[in-house]
Amino acid sequence: MSLIFRERPEFFPFGLMQLLAIGSCIAIFISASRIYDNFVLTMGFTIENSYQICEQPLNNRCVTHYVVKELDGASGDFVPMGNQFRQGVLESDPQIIKKSDSFTYEVNGTDEQWPYLWQQVFVLLSGIAGVILWLVFKGPKILLSGD
Repeated sequence: MSLIFRERPEFFPFGLMQLLAIGSCIAIFISASRIYDNFVLTMGFTIENSYQICEQPLNNRCVTHYVVKELDGASGDFVPMGNQFRQGVLESDPQIIKKSDSFTYEVNGTDEQWPYLWQQVFVLLSGIAGVILWLVFKGPKILLSGD
């Protein structure tokens, strides 16, 4: 491994700058899209029942589906995003109301904030800090010159 750095000492800054730029952009994209998706999401339903669908033949990947009754009386199927609700919230057959342009849910008449908001904000700010560091340490110059 030290042989690479002896032959091409510029490899480390180039590789580090590329990793910082790519990692920061991925963090910004993923966290910003999750924050936006949750902010504009609108839903209103009461959970009536749940069931699991497992991947065959091993049954090692199961997804819980919820049979819901929407506010207008229609029945439907609901599969939450991986980090949409705190663990255990959907187990007690709650009534969920989420209005657009907010990060709060109304669960059985009680307002609850999206539990992963601050983690997503931290990832977003870390990605922005990574891009700023990349610019401060002349990342574009290193990428364009290959040094």
